[in-house]
Amino acid sequence: MKATTEDVAGPAADDPAETTPVSPAHRFIKRYTAALAQRILHELENGRSLNSICHDDGVPAYATVYGWVVRDVEGFAARYARACQIGGRRGARSIQYSTELGERILREIESGRSLHDVCRDDGMPGYKAALGWTARLREFAARYHRARAIGNPRHGGEVLYTDALAERVLAALASGRTLHDICLDDDMPSQSTVQHWVNDDRAGFCARYFAARDAGRARMGRPTLYSKELADRLLFELSDGRSLRDICRADGMPSRATIRLWVRQDRDGFAARYHEARACAEEEMMEQMLEIADDGRNDWTERRARDGRVHTVLNRENIQRSKLRWEARRWQLSSALPKKRSQDAAPQPEDEETQAWAAYMKLVNNKSRGLPRDHEPVDEAEWAAFLARFPGFPYGVGQRGG
Repeated sequence: MKATTEDVAGPAADDPAETTPVSPAHRFIKRYTAALAQRILHELENGRSLNSICHDDGVPAYATVYGWVVRDVEGFAARYARACQIGGRRGARSIQYSTELGERILREIESGRSLHDVCRDDGMPGYKAALGWTARLREFAARYHRARAIGNPRHGGEVLYTDALAERVLAALASGRTLHDICLDDDMPSQSTVQHWVNDDRAGFCARYFAARDAGRARMGRPTLYSKELADRLLFELSDGRSLRDICRADGMPSRATIRLWVRQDRDGFAARYHEARACAEEEMMEQMLEIADDGRNDWTERRARDGRVHTVLNRENIQRSKLRWEARRWQLSSALPKKRSQDAAPQPEDEETQAWAAYMKLVNNKSRGLPRDHEPVDEAEWAAFLARFPGFPYGVGQRGG
């Protein structure tokens, strides 16, 4: 009986065609464990999506877990549906917004964490729920974007508030400088960042900011006194091609508003000298454009290839930079030259004959095609006044007939 069994079983085991096929659900069941399934269901109940859970370490791929649902491995399908229902629609938790919870999220984001990472902590809402708060709650949305900018300074974010930095800004404001000018200095925050400090009243910054600004405006109301030495220094720098903004940043130099006041009041003939210095600066700019266009020293550079040989290649970065410098000067000249041409092409005063013919055409408009005569509808008093003003009219063409 034993031999008969072996004879029957032997060929069946050796024949591949008669081997029992593996179940399609075998590859899903192979990765399934009770601990792993419980971990996934717990995350689903907390409001996370299955796609997000499958990105965690130690969790199978999305297709594998969803295969457990489709094949209903050890009753996983019903437990999965119940966990999704607890978690809420689309993974949103049933946690309502509160000021304490919002403050906690903002603090974590300001420290550099992402919203995805913060929402994985215990007691936190789901990512989509928190993202929904930014869409529905305007105040929270503004603070969220601000916190995200602070947490990511490399991507154009804000500079964190410090007492030392705030004192620098306030001291510069009190000295009469504008906030826009201050924020152009090195290691200074942007203008929008300082405005956020004012709106949030960081450490009482709001009242101190307006006090410093008022003090600075009071100083600006007393412009720098005009002196010949100061004017000569300014005009020399201006004619050398430096911008007025750059000149006024130097120590001891007046503000741009003060210089424009000198031009309007024409202090000791300053207006003509100022415009002359501007013209010299434009000529200097034209020469700079020629130098930039003719300078080809760095257009080619040497680079070493992988095989060790040195090749001479075109330095496109330097060429693009030179093009940008040239275009910037051309734009500035194109905006300045039309104003100069319009000033040079100012209308000259008309001579007496031109004025006489213009007055005559106005006098006889819609009344006559030729010189007025007695029978034409032209007022005699107006004609007499016209001849008294222009006694030589019509200047050789003929005199008025009787």
